[in-house]
Amino acid sequence: MKIFLSLALVILCAAATVAQNRPSFPVPRAEQEFVALFPHIEGYGGTIKNDQKAFVLAVLPYAPLDLQITKAQSYEEADTLRNFYLGIAGAASGIDSAALANSFHCGKSCVEYRKSDIVGKLTRITNLVAEFNAVPQIKILAQWGIKDEYRVNNVFHMMGQTNESLPSSVMGFIPSDKWRKLESPEKYLEEVKVPKAKFDSMLTKVKEMSLAAVVRDAQENVRIVRVGISDNESGLLFLKNSFDKPKKGQKMLDGREYVYVEEIKPGIFYYETS
Repeated sequence: MKIFLSLALVILCAAATVAQNRPSFPVPRAEQEFVALFPHIEGYGGTIKNDQKAFVLAVLPYAPLDLQITKAQSYEEADTLRNFYLGIAGAASGIDSAALANSFHCGKSCVEYRKSDIVGKLTRITNLVAEFNAVPQIKILAQWGIKDEYRVNNVFHMMGQTNESLPSSVMGFIPSDKWRKLESPEKYLEEVKVPKAKFDSMLTKVKEMSLAAVVRDAQENVRIVRVGISDNESGLLFLKNSFDKPKKGQKMLDGREYVYVEEIKPGIFYYETS
């Protein structure tokens, strides 16, 4: 993914310009909901201003400054919007997000290092996937390396607060400008009927192995995300069905494209996306 930061900065100023002088938004139906994301971006970005290490953690897949688009009509829509979003998040945080994103794909040695790191944990990860599959109420479990901060489904526990992001109506943005305040993560686990002990066991393993996220898709495949920035990510894919085998060049509705795929064991693939 290439980040056109200058264009993103133009869009960031869109709300302050008169409509007839504003550049055409690349996905017109998404514009209103996209602009509504600015308070979240600016608010979180302001807390990590000029702190590149904190920014790298915040833009990990499924972390607070990442963006999921669950109602995109095409790969191109999602890719374009995630592109703009990351550029704006970088601007709000005082970080060159273009350089970070473009540096992710740093050649064969980087691929081999990342693959060796996660494949070396395969036995432990396979046990984690078995635990995760036993709790179908949880589709997303993520953490970003900050003590006592994590995400379960669309519920973010961070900065001492627990809030659920409600998908926007048109694009299905997560996060969006709509949030539901919760008393605690434990209350949410009660809502979805997940025993806290099971949740704690999975979260502990995710943190111990320095994984970014465990994600279940609509086909019941499980993705173990090791690291990433926006739609650039690396990890393992555990297939539910053999006909879902990923292919290099395959583009997905969430804006990711497989740029490297290798079958490690039957039904388990190491992948990288852009």
